[in-house]
Amino acid sequence: MPIITSLKNRVSDRHNNKEETCWIDVDLSKPEDSDWLTSDSGLSDDLVAFLLRENFVNHRNLHDGSVLIALKVSGDKPTINPIGLVDLKIFIDANRIITIRYHPVMAIDKTYAYLDNLQSESLTGENAESKKSAHKADQQGAKVMDVFCQIVTNLIVHIEKVTFAISDQIAVLEDQYFDRGQTFDARLLLKLRGEICKTRRILAVLHNTLSIRIIDPTLLFDGEDKGALVRVSRHVDLHLENLDDLLTRIDMLQSLDDSKLSEAMSQSSFNLTIVATVFLPLTFVSGLLGMNVGGIPDTHNPWGFWGITAAMLCLAVGLWVYLYRHLQSIRLKR
Repeated sequence: MPIITSLKNRVSDRHNNKEETCWIDVDLSKPEDSDWLTSDSGLSDDLVAFLLRENFVNHRNLHDGSVLIALKVSGDKPTINPIGLVDLKIFIDANRIITIRYHPVMAIDKTYAYLDNLQSESLTGENAESKKSAHKADQQGAKVMDVFCQIVTNLIVHIEKVTFAISDQIAVLEDQYFDRGQTFDARLLLKLRGEICKTRRILAVLHNTLSIRIIDPTLLFDGEDKGALVRVSRHVDLHLENLDDLLTRIDMLQSLDDSKLSEAMSQSSFNLTIVATVFLPLTFVSGLLGMNVGGIPDTHNPWGFWGITAAMLCLAVGLWVYLYRHLQSIRLKR
């Protein structure tokens, strides 16, 4: 069976809730949790099939104010990754929040710790045994949106660590380039860009979902719920801006590297042009004096060689003038 944690009603004075408000944490690596999702969850067959299939980065709005968020970092199979995130789906409806995962997720574990702290505050003076059963007790201070916001906040905490690590790596590359004039490995920049894009798409999903939830009229928010969503949404927006800034810094380094490479190629072309220019007269002279003039008219005439040479020069100059004017006319038309 999945872990079921009782929660407080969203809006107790405006919503006559006959169903238990709770958080259901489903670990699909356990067969009994998968069986519960299939047979006892009460969800539609289409939704269950969606929750069980391979994860991907997306967010999907459902009817009656419910929402489904699917997060995936990378890889073909659900695996633990360096930023503390794994494949994770979050389903929210009027009375429940359901998290579906394959492995331990740091954000989920920290949310349990958050609920334990609320429980310990409300159970002051009770024995330790009652505190151990906090997940099955009534969480007087936690509602569905509180759990959701706490999960998102914990996800952002891990993403923030990754952002700082990437920023430090980019700063090292910038110092090497600007202060010491050292070149950097372009493959490292490509790797950092890939990590930023993977992290950014998670934040983009959360941003879109939060933006829709805040303005959704079908959700009976109280002021506290809406304020929590707005605060979390601002944190997501801030980290999106930070990631965009990191992408801008990477683009600048790549642009500088490309400019340096282009400058080096231009210098090489310039040196090659100088060499070709130096050897061009020598090539002309050697080709001219090395011609086989046998059979050419007026070969025995003292002025015959010079006449033929002058004719060749006039032909070359005429062709150059024609081509130059032709190219100029094409440029003027453009």
